This record gives sequence, structure tokens and C-alpha cells, in this order.
Amino acid sequence: MTGAERKRAWRLRNPERGQTAERERARARRDGYWNYWRTLTLGQDPRPCASHDSYWRYENTLKRMQQRIFWPRYGAGTTTMTREEFRARGAAILAEARAAPFATK
Repeated sequence: MTGAERKRAWRLRNPERGQTAERERARARRDGYWNYWRTLTLGQDPRPCASHDSYWRYENTLKRMQQRIFWPRYGAGTTTMTREEFRARGAAILAEARAAPFATK
């Protein structure tokens, strides 16, 4: 049995843990409601997602903000870098930018 076949069999046995279900769960955590854009009819109250509050508590932490801000430029590990490591990484990025001023990404 190949890896793809094992994965397919696992998804058939665990439909609630599949990729689509995970996407819907993540969206419910972000939005605060389950499938309100598909299943609601006029006058019906949306079903709240219990983990919405913990998601926003996590997203509004200082560490998460640093990850969002510094990840694109400094890469992984920015929240655990010391000040010296952070400065050294910033200097390296600046040196790369000065070496190739008109390079495109």
C-alpha cells in the first residue's frame, strides 16, 4: 500500500478530520460561527463556535504579532531570537539589499 492509498483510506475512515473539515473548522474559529454563509435561512441564528475566543486571545498576543510582522523578512525564529541575533540578522539582510540594489524577487 502506497502513502497515497493509506491517506485515502484514512480520510474515508475519518471524514470529520479531512482537509475540507479542517478548513471549515479554521474558518469557524476565525469568524466565530459555523457555516453561517451556507446553511442559514432568513431569521435563523448562527451557531457560535466555542473556540473563537481562544483563537482571538492567541492571535492578539505580542508573540503572534511579532511573528506576523517579522516572518516575511527575518524568517523563522524571530520570536526566540535575542536582541543581538535580531540585530545581526537585520544587518545581514541590509547587506544583501545593498549588494544587489536592483534585484527583483
